[in-house]
Amino acid sequence: MLELDIGLKLADKLLELLRERDKNKEKELKERKDIFNDFIQPIYSDVEVIRQNYSLIFYNIQKRLADDKTDLESTIEELKLLRMELEPLREKTRAVSITFYRSLESKGISFDDTVDCAIVEFISSVGRIIGSTSCAGFQALEISPAHMFFDVSATYNLLYTLQGTSRSEKIGVQVGEMTRREEGQIHVNQIINQHAIGWHDVVSNYAILKAELCLK
Repeated sequence: MLELDIGLKLADKLLELLRERDKNKEKELKERKDIFNDFIQPIYSDVEVIRQNYSLIFYNIQKRLADDKTDLESTIEELKLLRMELEPLREKTRAVSITFYRSLESKGISFDDTVDCAIVEFISSVGRIIGSTSCAGFQALEISPAHMFFDVSATYNLLYTLQGTSRSEKIGVQVGEMTRREEGQIHVNQIINQHAIGWHDVVSNYAILKAELCLK
């Protein structure tokens, strides 16, 4: 009889532990889905709109620069107007992305290597879309991906170039004998290529995070 009572108590304890484990598992799954739904998905949706807008802007400027008949000053004015269209959305996405990543850092929130790496790469790639296209990878610099978000955007840097006040000139680097139009063509081509790479990385890491945070 005593053995039966002990056996029943052990069984009850085991069931209690299993229920607690299931509760913890459900809590963890909810937290993972919340991270995706509350942060990753909105950031992705916003940067998708930004990416589409940037593509229209840069291909338009690329076409104008390739046409010698197009006045350069009118191209500069066109770029000034176009870059203002989604500036509030870019600023919001920049702020949300930085805040999200820094919150994870400050609170010591970590998942597994796959998710942690994908979050870092995702935020870094978003930074490359929104921020300066000339910035180096944060890993090479050993800094937080939040630093990928520069205060000026790729459109602003292009304006520097077209106006003859490029960053290379401002820091005393010789860029060779090129006209503003020629330097602008090189710059806008670099931006288009960089954004294509950045967008590929955004999409790839978004897919990883969706699979790891929502589908498991």
